Amino acid sequence: MTELTRAGQMVMDWLKANEKSQRWLASKLGVGADALWRWCVGKRTPRIEHCVAIERVTGVPASAWAPAVPGDATPATDPAAA
Repeated sequence: MTELTRAGQMVMDWLKANEKSQRWLASKLGVGADALWRWCVGKRTPRIEHCVAIERVTGVPASAWAPAVPGDATPATDPAAA
């Protein structure tokens, strides 16, 4: 089985907890279930508008889809990081 990304796991956990399918969420986002799966396993990165839509529907933060930067523990939006 393919390993899920952190965001992908959060989405799958939400779907399971809310008894919804990947197909259901994909239809809410206006994409195919295959696209949703590729995002969840890290084969593709969703566009920002899809990240925001996922957050709106599931509560999974849009920022969860951002790739991790090794050694960067402080988000770029943190004023203390400037």
